Amino acid sequence: MPASLTAIVIAPMYQQLNLTRCLTSLAQQSLAGLQTLIITDQPQPDATAPVVLTTDFSWPHLLELAHAHAQTTWLTFINANDLLMEADRLEQLWDEVQEKRADVGRGVPLTLADGKFNYRFPSGGTFHLLTPNNILPFMRLEPALRQPWGVLFKRTLIPPLQARGLADSAQALVYALIQVAEKAILSQIAYYCLAIDDGQSLPAFQWRPEYEYSPLRRLVATWAQTPQPPVADRIQVVSCIDDNLIDHLPTLLYSIDQTTDHPVDFHLVYYRLSQAHQARLAQCQTVLTHTTLVMHQLPKVWLQLIESLNLKDSRLPIGTYFRFLLPLVLNDLPRVLYLDTDLIVNRSLWSLWQTELNGYPIAASEDSSVTVFRQYGWNHGIFGPQGDHYFNAGVVLMDLTRLRQINAPFACAQLAQDTADLLVHADQDVQNLYFYRACRLWDHTANYGLEYFDRAPLPLDEITIIHYYGPKKPWHNLVTEAPMSAARKPAIHRYRQLRNQMQARLGDWPLAVTVIVDARDLDPTQFEACLESLWIQTYTNLSVVILTERPLPADLAAYLQQVKVFYPNIQVVTGDWATAANATTDPLLFTFQLDQVLATPHIISQLVTALGTAAAVQAHQSAPAALRPLSGWLLRRAALPAQASEVTTTKINQELNPKLHEFTSWTTTVPEQSEE
Repeated sequence: MPASLTAIVIAPMYQQLNLTRCLTSLAQQSLAGLQTLIITDQPQPDATAPVVLTTDFSWPHLLELAHAHAQTTWLTFINANDLLMEADRLEQLWDEVQEKRADVGRGVPLTLADGKFNYRFPSGGTFHLLTPNNILPFMRLEPALRQPWGVLFKRTLIPPLQARGLADSAQALVYALIQVAEKAILSQIAYYCLAIDDGQSLPAFQWRPEYEYSPLRRLVATWAQTPQPPVADRIQVVSCIDDNLIDHLPTLLYSIDQTTDHPVDFHLVYYRLSQAHQARLAQCQTVLTHTTLVMHQLPKVWLQLIESLNLKDSRLPIGTYFRFLLPLVLNDLPRVLYLDTDLIVNRSLWSLWQTELNGYPIAASEDSSVTVFRQYGWNHGIFGPQGDHYFNAGVVLMDLTRLRQINAPFACAQLAQDTADLLVHADQDVQNLYFYRACRLWDHTANYGLEYFDRAPLPLDEITIIHYYGPKKPWHNLVTEAPMSAARKPAIHRYRQLRNQMQARLGDWPLAVTVIVDARDLDPTQFEACLESLWIQTYTNLSVVILTERPLPADLAAYLQQVKVFYPNIQVVTGDWATAANATTDPLLFTFQLDQVLATPHIISQLVTALGTAAAVQAHQSAPAALRPLSGWLLRRAALPAQASEVTTTKINQELNPKLHEFTSWTTTVPEQSEE
């Protein structure tokens, strides 16, 4: 069946050569039934298609002319300076639009600049639905999508477009088309080429007041007129977890329990959780004094709202999207404080919990990236001017009653479906779209990212929540894995301090290990890298004895004094190995050299496990270099001779350890220190 499509060539201020090229590319199309209409301000005596003369090329007027003069049910605007690609491409797009029963369709952006064709294929599949939810991110990310050129649309859409009072803007026309369309698609077929040679450039994205994703901004003023109900004295906190997110949860729980001055119900929302992890949480409950864990398994009916999300390019598990569903899952709670698991609570949550929302459905702190935007005058890459109000979704106070009233879970789930493969920070980006200007902003002490320590440093005791978002985490070596500025390091050490204390309460590592670091005649600049590799060990029941021949220099003594606040089991002894061995009574001793770094965080825990079948365990590098005396040995104190000074590698090999357990590549040498 022949197509019913008119290609309307718009030709003001055109070059004749370009118009000829455009019309030739149209004539070569294989789509049967294709008609052409030329709208121009110059007579076309040799034209083979109908011509409409006008001097008004505003988009509202062009729509009027198209509606009045085109004879087909489908239309597409074509710029006279552009061209169509291979002859079968338009036919392919037409067939796809008809097959998917859309009333708006366009191909992927294709541009010609400096003599080169540039294809920009959207990610996530062979085509996208274009919706009011995703058209703005699409237009922001791809300038060519801000243009209506080459868009196929039904002629019946013109009256509702005109009824909107359309502005004279190509971008506004694209946005309006998606608003009035019942179904619009973005295909991967590239048939239309925007020619931007001759020094032209595509217009920048223009923010308009009517761009919004929810009615919340308008509702805030109405809700603010209603007094806030009294807030309960019992703080309600929630995290969304799965088997990938639970490892760091005990530290968060302990930090809350140590800082709260009111009882806390900590709700844990999950869909699947291994028996081992459920047992771990039950163990955590036994050592918490002021915090009660409440488990909520997400019903399948709610999971189905988000489980089809396209997350193949996301760095985050689907569990992070569970927070959309909290108004449904926690249906008996009026408000809740949501927390990510990669943070610690450093002061009481009471003031955050009692926040007067003044009609806002949520409260949060702006993301640290906004500071950079302001400093350099940048706009957010996806959100443009909206990025100036971009908040971090790792700490959010939610008015669940308001969110249930407006069916926010369903709206956010649909918004996530439409934008999942466009956005960078997954559900956080979705929330920033949905709650744009409908979020009460806390100051940054409520959600203090590591970057703030560089730009707006505060003492730790002035910060309520320290959030370790970004690539650098407390379980990374600050020297060899994630070099960072000195200003950030106290926050990293604070996390480890709480982790160690919680693991001690849980009794994770009942056997204490003394690490003897031989620092005699070695470069003192290697201290931090060496100790870092000890402090990130999963085996945390450690004491550190630093063996020297003479007192430490003043700067190193000051450094150790600073870190002892977080790692109190550090001491310096002057003398020989026997002096160091006798400095503690721990049952296990691990010998180490200052110029070495443990290669992974599991070395000591693996050695302790192996020691269960041997009197002493040797761990050495795979390199053939000769082993230093007593370097890399885990020893039972009870197996040592009466005189520790008599212990040598030869004696251990011959007398103490008939069964050696070997680890390869367990250390590396200390690198040169660097800072971010």
